[in-house]
Order: sequence, then structure tokens, then C-alpha cells
Amino acid sequence: MNWLRTVTCVGIVGLLAGVQPVQGAIFQFGTGHTQNTISGLEQTVLVDEGVEMSLQAGPIGSRFNDSDPQGLGINSNNTSAGINDPDQNKFNFITGHPTGTRVAESFTFSFNQPGILQDLLLDGVKDETLEYFVINFPNRNVLTIFDSQADFRLGVQGFSLGDLNVVNPIECQTENDDLTGINYAFAAGEIFTLTYGEGDYDDVPGYKTNPNFPQFPNAVGDGARFQGVVIEVVPEPTRGLMLLVAAGLCVCRNRSAAITRQ
Repeated sequence: MNWLRTVTCVGIVGLLAGVQPVQGAIFQFGTGHTQNTISGLEQTVLVDEGVEMSLQAGPIGSRFNDSDPQGLGINSNNTSAGINDPDQNKFNFITGHPTGTRVAESFTFSFNQPGILQDLLLDGVKDETLEYFVINFPNRNVLTIFDSQADFRLGVQGFSLGDLNVVNPIECQTENDDLTGINYAFAAGEIFTLTYGEGDYDDVPGYKTNPNFPQFPNAVGDGARFQGVVIEVVPEPTRGLMLLVAAGLCVCRNRSAAITRQ
């Protein structure tokens, strides 16, 4: 019956390895999702599938604004963070900030469990004005996320995303302004930062936001919104289950020792 003992031990080890399946958590903002619940807050914690997502608006003093059905924005108006926020339900540039004449709105986020960041859901990232979001990962890697048509629009006028002075430019894969399949593994409490930005027209001399009417000045970016994030998490095994598995492994070792002595 040695084979039965071996199968039993292998089964217990398999239980340890696969007892907690990967599960998904989605934090979304806008129509039908989290909306009108965190407006006016500088920081907050949201929960989905037992996973906590902690958020902090930036610059310091700014507040979240999830009143728009298209997603989350930042309100920096009339706060210590900024004197003038042109659109208080989007991520954009504010003026009059003590640290600079043009400061980008941002927010940080983290999770209370380890997992894998899969998708960032954005909205209103316009290709013609070269708008983007920068995602700073905990390991200091950076991606600059443009609209799915940004490189095409630049290419028509003889430029490319590589001509812009940004770090690791990448396009959203869909026209919905979503960046999917990121597949970044993170530990509990590690902090991500998402910041709004706009490409500098000086990097692409002669570029026109509307090449059909080149006599008009270039349009100015007017901000974008954050619609959500998709992650995968692997919950830690419960203490009772760990004790059960540990006991099973002890039985396996004892049986293996007995077999060896025979």
C-alpha cells in the first residue's frame, strides 16, 4: 500500500499549493459603480470582494470628485493644493499652486493584500491634444499611457510617440481608453501613483491638433477621468486550514520514515 501513502501525501501537498484560487477584484467609478460616495474626501478606503483599496488625492489638499457618470476626478479648487482648477471633476493641470505654475493632479493607491495589477480603466484621454496618464509602479518602473489613436495621429504628421519627451510611452489597447494585461505583481501596501499629463507640442514642431485647419492655434488639453482598476488577489490560507495541512504533512513524514525503516 506504499503507493496509497504516496498519493495521500501528494494530495495534501497539492491542497497546500492550490487551496486558495485566484480571485478578481474590480474598483470602478462612474455610471452604475462607485459614484457620489467619495466626493470631498482627500483620502478613502474602498472594498471589493474583501479587498481594501486605499486612495489619496494629490496634490496635498485636493479632494476626490466622483460626481460625474464617466468616472473619477480631482477637485483642487479653493484648497491649499491649488488656486484654480479649471475642471473640478477631471484630472487636469491646476494653476496657482505654491510649488509651480502648472501642477498635475494625481492620486496614489494601494491594496491590503498582495496581488496582480491587470487593467487600468481610463476615460477621455484625448489623442489630438496628446493627453496621457503616467503610472508609477512600486518598483519605480513608469508607463506613460496615451489614447489608442495617439501614435496614428502623430504619424499622419510625420511624428511618433517616441518623439515626445515622456517615459515609456504606450497606447491603450481599446478605444475605451483602457490599458489591459499589465500583469504587475505587488505586495500588500505597495503604492502606485497615477498622474495626469499632456505631451509638449514643442517636442513635435509643426504638429497641429486639427491639421485640416492649420491656421487655428492648437487645442489645449482639458483633462481626463479614471474609471477603475482590475486586480487579481490570492487570499492567504486560513489558520485552520494551515494547521490541517501541517498535520497532514507530519503524517506523510512519519509514514515515509516507517517505509524507509522497513
